[in-house]
Parts: sequence; structure tokens; C-alpha cells
Amino acid sequence: MEIIKKIISVQDEKNVRELATSALMQEIWLNLCKHVNIKNEDNYSYVSASTQARLQLMMQYIQQNYRSNISLDNIADYAMLSKSTVLNYFRKYLHTTPINYLINYRLNEAAVLLRKTEKKIITVSNETGFNNVDYFCKLFKKHYHLTPTEYRKK
Repeated sequence: MEIIKKIISVQDEKNVRELATSALMQEIWLNLCKHVNIKNEDNYSYVSASTQARLQLMMQYIQQNYRSNISLDNIADYAMLSKSTVLNYFRKYLHTTPINYLINYRLNEAAVLLRKTEKKIITVSNETGFNNVDYFCKLFKKHYHLTPTEYRKK
């Protein structure tokens, strides 16, 4: 919980926010790996260091480029993997697809902008990689159960 508190506190530091968040997320992964007690070995799938590194690389690519139009091809090319391998890694280890991960990351960034700025909804939508404000509002409401305007007011 302390690391999560640190992640929240570094969000105000514009120049180091992404790097600090990434480093702290790696610290969370390290702590989880050290302290997880696997009782049923059959349900545990070992994640090699190279697989973890590839996953982190793909997640980092998404986090650094979420404002632009990212495709599965872009992610696969960046990680030097096939599209099917990328899909399999995300499904197996993150229980989502790369595109859903991207959308959720964009929505989280949009929520930060809505909380911390007075930017118009269309500006927040565009700055977080959504090219269509109606689509953004629909996804935002589905994710947060509030419209962007309602979320900002709350």
C-alpha cells in the first residue's frame, strides 16, 4: 500500500511522473513475486524473466504512446513479437487484450485530467488518444458509471 501511495504522490510531478510510476510499478511486481505464496502449483504458470520483460516493454510502449493511434501491429513490432504472441501474453498474464489495456490506460489518464484540470471534455478526449468525443464519453461512462462531466463535478 505504501508503494501505491507513492505512485499517487508522484502524479503531480510532471517531468518524472511516468518514469517514477514505471519504477514503482516494477517495485510492486518485485514485492508480489517475493511474497506470493502459491499453494496449488498446478494453477500457477511460471512467468520467465524474458516474458516479464516483454510484457513490461509492451506496457511501457502503450503508456508512452497512448495519445497516438496505436495498433496491435505497432505493439508487436516494438516488442519484436508476432501479433498472436502479443495477444497470448496479454490474455494469459494480464487477463485482457492489448487494445483493452490501451483503452483502460487512456480512460485512467482522462480521469486524471478531469480531476486536475479545467480542460474541455473534447480536449481531454483528444489529448488521451480518443479521436471521437462521443465514443470517449460512452466508454468513460461504461468504465466509471459517470459521464466525464459528472465525474469532474464529483
